[in-house]
Amino acid sequence: MLNKQDLLGVLDLMRKARGDLVLRTAHESPDLFRNFFEFENDFDMLNLAFEREFNLWIDKHFEMFDSHFNPSDSHSSITRFKRVMVELVENRVIRTSTTNDLASKDFCISLLSEKISILNNLIEISKKNEKQYQRLLYSYQKDKTLFDREFKKLMEE
Repeated sequence: MLNKQDLLGVLDLMRKARGDLVLRTAHESPDLFRNFFEFENDFDMLNLAFEREFNLWIDKHFEMFDSHFNPSDSHSSITRFKRVMVELVENRVIRTSTTNDLASKDFCISLLSEKISILNNLIEISKKNEKQYQRLLYSYQKDKTLFDREFKKLMEE
């Protein structure tokens, strides 16, 4: 059973993580909004950006938990925190087993870190592809303009 102090500790941690997201949103944090605007016309990349932000937000909970709680804290507060986190991410990241055992905190953290890394890599690849596409358009327009210019000169002669 979770005692009142443990419950308040877990709830306070959840409040702080939510507050961090609210502050980033209210202050229009560039690291939060940049990709949302950049990928507004690319639904798949926009979904990846949202997914990355969700995972960063979940990861923030674990960072805060690690800094506010230690292994000597009540086992019930650690267990409750893990359950809350699993409930937050079960539809996106992890599934409970058929026996409803919960995944360990370390597994959740490593899975989230790996997913964040992969999402960052995918977004960076997309940015590089966009830059290469823009460079290709530039080359095409430049060559077309030079060709038209030379063709016009030849036609005038």
